[in-house]
Amino acid sequence: MNLFWRELRAQRLSLLLWCLGMAAMIGGGMSKYAGMADAWQSLNSLIAALPRALRLLFGVGDFDYTTPIGFYAVLYLYVALIGTTHAAMLGAETVAKEERDKTCEFLITKPISRLKIISAKLGAGLVGMLILNVCTCVVSIIVVGRYAGQSPTEDILRLM
Repeated sequence: MNLFWRELRAQRLSLLLWCLGMAAMIGGGMSKYAGMADAWQSLNSLIAALPRALRLLFGVGDFDYTTPIGFYAVLYLYVALIGTTHAAMLGAETVAKEERDKTCEFLITKPISRLKIISAKLGAGLVGMLILNVCTCVVSIIVVGRYAGQSPTEDILRLM
C-alpha cells in the first residue's frame, strides 16, 4: 500500500497539469461555439448534405451544432483522444521511470512480489485516470452549462 501512495504522490504534478490542460481545452473549444454562433446554422446544413457514411467517417454523426451540447459532442472526440493519450503515456511512464531512474533493481530487492509492485503501480494509474475523468466531467458540466443555460449533466454523463 505504501508503494501505491508513493506512486500517486509521484504523479500528482503531472495529473494537475493534465487536468488544467483538459479544462483549458474544453473552455477554449466551447468559446469557439459562442464566437461562431451565426455561422452554425449554415455549417449544420452543409454537414447535413453530406452522406451519412461520410459524416460518420469524420465523426460528426447526426449532431446539431446549433446547440451547445451538440457542439460539445463533437468536441468530446478530442477530449477522448487527449484522455487516451494521457492513459497511454501514464502506463508507459509508470514502468519506464523505474528503468530511467535506475530504481528497478532496488525495488525488486524489497520483500514485495513483482505482482504487488505492478498491481500498486497499475492501481495508482487507474486512480489517476479516474481523477482526470472526474475533473473533465465536472469542468464539462460547468462550461457547457454556462453556454446552454440549463444543466447538461445527463447528456455529458452519457458521453463520458
